[in-house]
Amino acid sequence: MKAVKYLHDNGIVHRDIKPENVLLKNKKTKVIKLSDFGLAVEFEPNTLLKNSCGTPQYAAPEILNPLSKGHNKCCDLCI
Repeated sequence: MKAVKYLHDNGIVHRDIKPENVLLKNKKTKVIKLSDFGLAVEFEPNTLLKNSCGTPQYAAPEILNPLSKGHNKCCDLCI
């Protein structure tokens, strides 16, 4: 998804990608937009984020696991 790549290239991790935050403009143009940046934060390469956040049904395991050392931009790509 271009939006996620753009965010990551600019040092931002969304942390709450879920169906409700993926908006389709219309079926003909196939324009897709990403919304709800309330949990988005800037990140430094090679640094782990520590706080638990996101919608549990869609969050990456490393965000939800209390024993995890942290998470990085890869948490946006957990499917």
